[in-house]
Amino acid sequence: MLRADGGNVRFIDMDDGTVFLLLEGACKTCPSSHITLKSGIERMLMHWIPEVVEAQEVSDEVASDILSEKRLRKKMRENGEVIKAL
Repeated sequence: MLRADGGNVRFIDMDDGTVFLLLEGACKTCPSSHITLKSGIERMLMHWIPEVVEAQEVSDEVASDILSEKRLRKKMRENGEVIKAL
């Protein structure tokens, strides 16, 4: 449905039951995107994945920061380095 309207949603991360999502394309500027996120996407995720307690939209900048940190942690694990809280 989102793609049919020129939009998309991208999974960024999940922490303590909160799923962080980046809205893309037409969804980014759509005035109904918050309703779609809460009434559609969040409800579906909570139905199919019991650990999910909420879905939260993140900005491009926050998504980029989260993904950069995830890549760094992965590289550190691959190199056998100890990961401390960043």
